[in-house]
Amino acid sequence: LMTLSAVAWGFSAIPPVRRSGVPVDDAGATCAACHRGTDLNGDPRGSVTIEMADTYRPGIAQTIKVTIRHPEQSRWGFQLTARQSSDLTKMAGTFTEGTDVAVRCGTDPGVNRGTVGPCGGAIEFAAHSNAPRTDAGAGFTFEVQWMPPASEVGEITFYAAGNASNGNNGSGATSGDLIYSTSKKVTLGEA
Repeated sequence: LMTLSAVAWGFSAIPPVRRSGVPVDDAGATCAACHRGTDLNGDPRGSVTIEMADTYRPGIAQTIKVTIRHPEQSRWGFQLTARQSSDLTKMAGTFTEGTDVAVRCGTDPGVNRGTVGPCGGAIEFAAHSNAPRTDAGAGFTFEVQWMPPASEVGEITFYAAGNASNGNNGSGATSGDLIYSTSKKVTLGEA
């Protein structure tokens, strides 16, 4: 009953792991596995974006901005992961918890919120710690601290899923939510 209750109310605090759209994670599952609204990326008025440098340097931290927008929604959630492009089952770097951002480790499929980081090289997910509310249409930007791997691993792909929620929190709380996904590739930069 508790599991059904959590799914009915959505995941306003720390979503299940493996929902960022990585093709090898539960067949590319996103937040749409639980939230219902339209098809993935179905409403072109909204989006999720990843803003960061196009290159990385081993061991030099970066701030990644994940922004979710939609002109009518008012509650926002996300999940982000970084993978080695040559092998999507391998993590690339580490995330740090921060304001509005939680870090979870996990490879278990299904509804599992993972374990608290640090993850010791296991797959990591940065996600909303508590989905913030704004005025309708304001959107929200999460800032995620990412430490690239200590040594060069080739191209890295970031996958993000964003939830532009109507925040109805009532009966059918996951209906009317709009889910977006995106990815971004970064390459090794010069020292």
